[in-house]
Amino acid sequence: MRRWIVGMALAVVAAGCAGPVPADKRAREILARYDEAVRAVGDGPRFVPAGPLTDYAGALEERNEQYQDGIGAGLLEAVGALPGKPEQTGQVTWRSGDAIAVPLIGAPEALGRVNGEGVASACPGCAPVPVTGARLTTVPIATSRGVASVPAWEFTLADSAFRVTRVAVADSAAVRYTPPAGSSGAPAAESATLAGNALTVTFTGAEGPASETCGADYTARTVESPNAVVVVISAKKHRWGFDSCDAVGHARTATVELAEPLGERPVLDVEYGMPVPLEVGPR
Repeated sequence: MRRWIVGMALAVVAAGCAGPVPADKRAREILARYDEAVRAVGDGPRFVPAGPLTDYAGALEERNEQYQDGIGAGLLEAVGALPGKPEQTGQVTWRSGDAIAVPLIGAPEALGRVNGEGVASACPGCAPVPVTGARLTTVPIATSRGVASVPAWEFTLADSAFRVTRVAVADSAAVRYTPPAGSSGAPAAESATLAGNALTVTFTGAEGPASETCGADYTARTVESPNAVVVVISAKKHRWGFDSCDAVGHARTATVELAEPLGERPVLDVEYGMPVPLEVGPR
C-alpha cells in the first residue's frame, strides 16, 4: 500500500517513454531542477525527504478489507472535526542529534494530501473510509541526511486498529521537487553511506566482476552543485562472446570521493532524479 512504490513505478514508465539521456547531461538537468525547488523553499530551515510522506501502522482487519481499496482511491473522509494547524513549531531530529524547528500543517490539510496520492479511477464504486480522529505524533522517515524523527498526523479509522500517518511538516520546510523526465540507462542508486568524503552507493547489478561471464565492474562519479550531488554509476560489462544470463539482480556497491564535503546537500540518483536514502558513518 505504499504510494512511493507506485510513484517510482510511474517514474520508470515516464522515463522509458522519454528515451535515454547521456548521464552527465541528465545530471546537470537534475541539478537545475533541484535548484529551482530549493529557491522555492527559501533560506529557512529545511529537510529533504527520501521516501514516502504517507505511511501505515498496524494490520488491516479482515472485516475491514474494503478500507484498502478506499485508501488507495483517496477516499478517506473525516466524520467529525479534526485538529487544525498547531500554533507551536515541530522538530525534525536526526540520529546524530542534529535538529531543526519546522512549521506544521493541520490534520485536515494532511488528510487532503493523503487523498491526493490516491487514484480515484482505480475504484469508482468504493465507499468512503471513515476517519474518526487524528493526533500529532512523530514517525521515522528516510531523508537525504539519514533517518529522522519527523512530526506527523496519525489518523484513526472507524472500528479499526489500523492507522494512517502523514508527515505534518509545512511545504516551506520540506524540499519536494519533480525530477526532469527521461532516463540515463545507468544503474539506480538505492541507498548511500557517507564516511568522511567517501560516498558509497548500493545498487542492483551483476553478481560477479567483468572477468566472469555475465559479470560487470562498476564505478561511481558525481556531478555536484552547491545545493546537491548527483551520483552516476557506470558499468563495464563482460564482453567475451554472447553471454546467456539470467535476469536476477544482485546487491553491488561503488565508492566515490566527493569534490567537496557533502554538508546538508542531498545525494540524488541520476536514473530517477530522486533523493537517495543516506546514512552518515564515522567522520
